[in-house]
Amino acid sequence: MGWVLVWFVLMLNLVIFAWFWRRRQSLGSRLDVCDPSLLNDSSVRLEAITDAPPGSMILPHQVAVPVLVQDTTKPVQRGNLIESHNQ
Repeated sequence: MGWVLVWFVLMLNLVIFAWFWRRRQSLGSRLDVCDPSLLNDSSVRLEAITDAPPGSMILPHQVAVPVLVQDTTKPVQRGNLIESHNQ
């Protein structure tokens, strides 16, 4: 009777491992092909992570757009004159 219990626990562990492995492989392949159904899949948990510099405004449901910022530490050359912004 003890061997039956050992066999049952072993098989249960193998089934759980196979299920997790298949789920992981499926998610990886769906991410690789940018599957849009992932956004509506109830088995996938979405987590919003925002990394922005201090003073940034974070608006919900808006796409982040990078903005080029002029470097004010370098002198700007206009014609024959060189002006510095840090005077």
